[in-house]
Amino acid sequence: MIPWLVAGAIGAVLVASFWDEIVDFLKDVWREIKNFIRDAMTMGVEAAGATFIKRIVRKAAMAFINKFYKKKSNGKWEITTKTAEVEESEVPAYIRQQARDNKEVDVTRDVRTLVNA
Repeated sequence: MIPWLVAGAIGAVLVASFWDEIVDFLKDVWREIKNFIRDAMTMGVEAAGATFIKRIVRKAAMAFINKFYKKKSNGKWEITTKTAEVEESEVPAYIRQQARDNKEVDVTRDVRTLVNA
């Protein structure tokens, strides 16, 4: 009986410590399910499934892209992570439009311009 109480207490602590992440995850899942149902009604189930998978893969790729690995001259590795929340108005209009159209957005040229400036 006591091991179950300990396991329950540990579970409760874990849920409490990650509550915001759990809620954000569930909100994302609900949003994707609503988008899938809407797409299935307009495009058909097969096309909606492909779109759903593309969205999930894109989100996972963006989470991975936000981490950069670089090997330094002393043999050690450097990890740079950059994440920022910005208002929609701060995102260039052409990027917002391509995101609305579910197109890939390549900002390589923009980044090079900023770095070389």
